[in-house]
Amino acid sequence: MRGRLALSILLCLGLAACGGKRGETEHRMFRWAEALNVHLAGSFSEGNEYPHRLAEIDPMLRLGLPFEDAWGNPFHYRRINDGKYQLVSIGPDGEIGTEDDVCLTNAVLQKPETFYNGKPPDKRLQPQRDEAVG
Repeated sequence: MRGRLALSILLCLGLAACGGKRGETEHRMFRWAEALNVHLAGSFSEGNEYPHRLAEIDPMLRLGLPFEDAWGNPFHYRRINDGKYQLVSIGPDGEIGTEDDVCLTNAVLQKPETFYNGKPPDKRLQPQRDEAVG
């Protein structure tokens, strides 16, 4: 039994390592998606809405969540409406609106060409930072 558990753990670690920085970035984005959904569920008294900035999420919900992708670039975020948001990593080239971007809308990954739909990036997609840090 221990052997199977150890093998399973090693397999999971190996698969995560194969994803490289893109895989790590996607992992971070999905963790943000979880925090955003918990925030949404907990904001019932305020009308069930996503925050305008990631830093508005309760610090306990975002404890340990980096505001940067695996390349060190800040995530870009915008609340579209009460129940919809977009989260973007600008990828290794550091430029928003290019094919290496990692795009998430309401916890669903999208290809950049679908996400941007041939248009320039929305200017409301703003870089995020932990305002407690500066």
